[in-house]
Amino acid sequence: MTIRITGMNSGLDTEAIISELASARSIKVQKIEKNQTKLSWKIDAWKELNTKIYSLYSDVISDMRYDYAYAKKTTKVSNADAVTVMTAGDAMNGVQSLKINQIAKTGYLTGGKLDASSGDKLVANMPGLEWLKDSSESVTFKVRFNGEDKHITLNGYDTLNGVAKKFEEAGLNAKYDEASKRFFITSKETGKDADFTISHAELREVPDLRVPEVSAPGETISEEKLAEIERANAERDRIIAANNKIIEANKNLGLQLVPDEEKIEFSDSQEEIDRKNKANANRLAIIAANNKKIAADTDGKINAFNEKSKDDFANTLKSLGLMTEKMASEGGYNVTFTEEEKKAGKVAGKIDGEDAEIELNGAIFTSNTNNFEINGLTLTVHKATDEVITLTTEQDTSGIYDTIKNFIKKYSELINEMDKLYNAESASKYEPLTKEEKEALSDTEVEEWEKKIKESLLRRDTTLSSVSSALKTVMMQTHIPGKEGFNDGKDIYLSAFGIETLGYFKAKDNEKNAYHINGDPDDTDVKNYEDKLKKAIATDPDTVVEFFKELATNMYNTLEEKMEKTDYSSRYTVYNDIQMASELKEYDSKIATEQKKLNDYIDRWYEKFSQMEVALGKLNSKESSISSLFG
Repeated sequence: MTIRITGMNSGLDTEAIISELASARSIKVQKIEKNQTKLSWKIDAWKELNTKIYSLYSDVISDMRYDYAYAKKTTKVSNADAVTVMTAGDAMNGVQSLKINQIAKTGYLTGGKLDASSGDKLVANMPGLEWLKDSSESVTFKVRFNGEDKHITLNGYDTLNGVAKKFEEAGLNAKYDEASKRFFITSKETGKDADFTISHAELREVPDLRVPEVSAPGETISEEKLAEIERANAERDRIIAANNKIIEANKNLGLQLVPDEEKIEFSDSQEEIDRKNKANANRLAIIAANNKKIAADTDGKINAFNEKSKDDFANTLKSLGLMTEKMASEGGYNVTFTEEEKKAGKVAGKIDGEDAEIELNGAIFTSNTNNFEINGLTLTVHKATDEVITLTTEQDTSGIYDTIKNFIKKYSELINEMDKLYNAESASKYEPLTKEEKEALSDTEVEEWEKKIKESLLRRDTTLSSVSSALKTVMMQTHIPGKEGFNDGKDIYLSAFGIETLGYFKAKDNEKNAYHINGDPDDTDVKNYEDKLKKAIATDPDTVVEFFKELATNMYNTLEEKMEKTDYSSRYTVYNDIQMASELKEYDSKIATEQKKLNDYIDRWYEKFSQMEVALGKLNSKESSISSLFG
């Protein structure tokens, strides 16, 4: 920034003088800036209006071109507390009988009450589970739902919250609630298949799940087959690990440890593939030999191991409050519940997951949720009931009426706004305020000033007039020829359905082109008139639908044409947004050019005043010298 020191010799306020000299020239810069501001506001005004025009085009009249927008049907239900029905347009009219035998339920286990107020309590510190303090001890059990088994292993270092987390990881909802001191475990979905069971995990023989040999390097295996092999290998490895634990405990039988599998790679040579296949065959032979010895010599020990695992599981579940009486009985577990335990709420309770079942017209339907989609009806059942519920499906004349009413409302709101913008009062005496002008006014005064300008930006706009006139023309046209039995055979206009404007003298300013539906209870201006639209829908719905489909099609095509992409406008835009954006950018260049001229002009004046100050300085210096000669 240049620092200027002026007026030291002349005593003139050169800053003020130059500012006044430059003020006239700065008006030109300000005028360009104000024009840029007005254009920016005008673009914003068009964006807002264009959004509303496009909404009418895409959200309202686009659908009204097709039958489905008018194919409204409704279903009356004799017991709305038991079932809710949604009706599609293709549902069959008629009366149906419904009986709800059972609603879908979620598998839900409520644990027995524990003596643990904190979820951070260790499992090994629970009564009856002290044996888990031995770090070598653990208990494994399986959770089955959706046709799959998930294994959960607990040890003494798990907390009660950790137990809940392991059930979560297995695919259920689970929580230990410290307030009630209970576990709560549920299925994530309703239905019989999503229900879950908890049982002990038994040791089983290793299945023969040999990996297929690769006959030549580079041979490919499908992704589905690879996934199947991976799943099989994972299950086999889990069982091998369990069997190896038995093998360690029975070394006197001369069993061999199972070597690791040789994984075949696609990059292997044929010689390497043959070697690995041979090693894997030997591995399978060892597994088979071990299984034979185990089967022949240690059946009793394996059974004892399984029995211990079974007892450990049962005791663990009871100590954690997760065992129900039904589980203990049906699973054959060696646990019992005393009357005191039952009274104290120590026993878990379980609601089994169930499918919903209904009878519709005598046919049985089941669902794993409480929703049924049958022949155009979506039924949501809420409770089982012995009574027969009547479903009556019929044409929803109010639905057709509401579709037309919504269109008339949206159109009228839009056309009113367009007329208001086009007929706005002139604001030619108002220009955007400079920073200095704003500082001289209050915030309210600034807001009112700018509001006057913004409201007049589209006044007498030719583009606005063109779009507005095109829409009005569509509304005033007939869209189907006259037909016998309707409107005396004359051409059909909106007035035939009692849809008209209020008239020039009755309508408010800028609402003279809005349409009203005679008899509409929500419209105070016409609510007492004859409701021709509802009468037409009730007596001849096909003609009503045909007329408004054609009206919507014509209006859609009209707006489609107005919103075509050009060199000056984008697609789906009725105004020249591309051109206006370019003009807005050009103002930046104009402002920069004029600002440079103004700066140069100011610099020249400063240079002149500077030269004057230097000359005065020299003159003053000479006068001082002469004065000194005369003492």
